[in-house]
Amino acid sequence: MENENSLYFDGRYYDAIVRSLDQYHDLDFYLEIAQLYGGEILELGSGTGRLTIPIARAGFSISGLELEVRLIEQAENKANNESLKISWIEGDMANFKLDKTYDLIFIAFNTFSHLLTRIEIENCFKSVKKHLSVDGIFIIDTFNPLLRVLIKDSSEIRKYTSFSDPYDYEKVCEVCECNNYEIAAQINHLSYMFKIGKKKFTKFAHCRMVFPQEMDSLIHYNGFKIIRKYGTHKKHPFSDESYAQIIICQKKGI
Repeated sequence: MENENSLYFDGRYYDAIVRSLDQYHDLDFYLEIAQLYGGEILELGSGTGRLTIPIARAGFSISGLELEVRLIEQAENKANNESLKISWIEGDMANFKLDKTYDLIFIAFNTFSHLLTRIEIENCFKSVKKHLSVDGIFIIDTFNPLLRVLIKDSSEIRKYTSFSDPYDYEKVCEVCECNNYEIAAQINHLSYMFKIGKKKFTKFAHCRMVFPQEMDSLIHYNGFKIIRKYGTHKKHPFSDESYAQIIICQKKGI
């Protein structure tokens, strides 16, 4: 699936954005999780392999499922450069059918928020349940919605990041952002305005905000139980000020 208006329009730009932000410190957490629970591992929404590749490099058997073809292409190129054997699967985390089960399935980096409706969320749980081994572990790692962030003035344009253009390192790409939070649907509509010299263009992302008690209920009523819930990748307890909901789940009955 390719969407020219999406923030994920180009794998190299996406990698450049993530590197420039320098705020994601989750790799050590997932390497530890892989050590604890990994046998066969599946990352949903694996993007350009930011986590998938280093987990494979550490010796684990991992596959990545991703909807955006251009991100898969970038992931494949990076993995091939290191001669890493990773199965990259084009698919939708809201509805996937694979021919195997996994001991660990995880959705990292706020990717869960791209499930915009209750139906999509429930279908994701159904798909995970079918592909999770009997005592397998499912991890959701997504926003803890903070109202003071969501209700910012939609006309306020903020600097987001800047980086060297991945196609011409002599040029600087500047990115600004603004957001419009749709309260009834609980969807945060984000606009990213790129400027590279005289060239300007805008890309978009849409993120469903799932509030903490709502998340716990969705997990419960979709046949899972919560083993642990953290608020940071350093395993701090979940609290009002936590930046994330990091939830370790198992199927009920285990």
